[in-house]
Amino acid sequence: MPFGMRVSEVVQAAKVVTDWGKWTNDKMGKNVFPLSKRRGGSLRYGVSHRWRLIKFSALSADFRLLVAFRQDVPEFKAHLALVTGEDLTMLCTWEYHGTHPGWHFHTCCDDAATITAGMFHPAGMKRLPGSHQPHRRQDYVPASYWAMSENAALEVVRDRFRLDPDDLLAFDEAAP
Repeated sequence: MPFGMRVSEVVQAAKVVTDWGKWTNDKMGKNVFPLSKRRGGSLRYGVSHRWRLIKFSALSADFRLLVAFRQDVPEFKAHLALVTGEDLTMLCTWEYHGTHPGWHFHTCCDDAATITAGMFHPAGMKRLPGSHQPHRRQDYVPASYWAMSENAALEVVRDRFRLDPDDLLAFDEAAP
């Protein structure tokens, strides 16, 4: 990653998606989102989460965006990480929990080159807005949906991480 880059620059940058991935409830393998310094060597979700891995390039670097949500409780997470050799450098997490309202980021605001690779919560990671601060985004589901779904989740990450194209939301939610 080029020296002096901030997470906000990655989010705002033009992106080339190399793999949109597919939604699944399968247990994740260690190679999907490797974090060498995390117990177990990776971030993994089990069958209770619907998840998808999106890979893209931006600013002369490769990134992974792991999107996961639960259908039984209001819980959503999107983890953005820089590919660093065989490991990942966690840049931020955009999340919502039903136990405390409001969408929020966990991110490092400093130069991304200073973030330690392989850690889920590297030193300097902060919650924005803070847990006792007002949250502008309170609604769990985008206004055009009644419940979190694959399309609603893609709309959230498309808007928050500035992913295109619009036709990514071409799933038929009415199908059984």
